[in-house]
Amino acid sequence: PDPDICETAGRTLNWRKVIEGAGLKGPLRNLAAQAEPLVLTPNRVRMRLKVAAFATETSRQRLSEALSRYFGKHCSVEFEIGELQTETLVEAEERERAEARRALIEGFCSDPFVQKVKALFHGTIDESTVRPRRD
Repeated sequence: PDPDICETAGRTLNWRKVIEGAGLKGPLRNLAAQAEPLVLTPNRVRMRLKVAAFATETSRQRLSEALSRYFGKHCSVEFEIGELQTETLVEAEERERAEARRALIEGFCSDPFVQKVKALFHGTIDESTVRPRRD
């Protein structure tokens, strides 16, 4: 199951889309992206954090205000401290970036032209220099 998605009363909410839709930025986005959503409804969000220092009353209030604006009604926010059981948004984004990087390098290295040039000059590819094409 996708850790970003919580089922609620027949409606599926995606934590990533909620964070993006609510326009969370800076420390508030970091807090939400490092949390594990346990309950995700338009009225209530309960999330597990690994670090107790992040679970401040100010953060809870600010997140509640932002989510309330997004959902168009009051949304209470609760924090729970403990070991995370699922991949967080931050971890998913890191994994996705790594996968995209691997695909970029594999695509470059397997390009027929690159293969010919490599063979012609007995070269090697420094993978750290491979960059996406910018048109």
